[in-house]
Amino acid sequence: MVALVFHSELFRPKRPDGGRNGSKCVVEERGCIAHRMNSLYLQRRMDVFVEGCEPLFLFTYKMITKTQVVELLTAEFGETPLFFVDIDVTGANDIRVLVDNDNGISISDCVTVSRFLESSFDRETEDFSLQVMSAGADQPFKVTRQYVKNVGRQVAVKLLDGENFTGELVAANADEAHVKVREKRRVEGRKSKEWVEEIFALPYENIKETKVIISFK
Repeated sequence: MVALVFHSELFRPKRPDGGRNGSKCVVEERGCIAHRMNSLYLQRRMDVFVEGCEPLFLFTYKMITKTQVVELLTAEFGETPLFFVDIDVTGANDIRVLVDNDNGISISDCVTVSRFLESSFDRETEDFSLQVMSAGADQPFKVTRQYVKNVGRQVAVKLLDGENFTGELVAANADEAHVKVREKRRVEGRKSKEWVEEIFALPYENIKETKVIISFK
């Protein structure tokens, strides 16, 4: 994928005799998609509204896709404790990666991923920006592997129907998380409430949000 970019300051009007004068040319930036030689090109074009204006030159750069980034990271880190919580690539080649680690994320993990992606693309032809960050401990889970990683920790779960569960994440598989809730309940035949534990199986499709409960005790 290639982006064609015109710069408005590089436009100036052309005289009938082929020369150029100094009057200002009115331009408007528009985007369009064009198919050329079975490839998809993202073209950023300056449409000229004053008769006789023409661009002095244009330059091109390759577009980076999310699929490219996902495939690169999967091939390089697929068999390691590193995994990727979110990957986003904008039309301007802005790459943003959230990374986590089954054994605990570190700055060196982010550096490793960043250096790998830097070496995988050519800034001369792909002109990209890159952010590699750790998945914040206070942020909601986005992938199943985060549930597996955090088994044994206290979590707060909100369901789509509005019900809430707070307790220990005791298990997680491909379909659901199991949360053990411990609370005081009134037991029949007893005057005072007693501590009762119950494990709830919560399908991911019913979960709106899950966060780790951070305690400083």
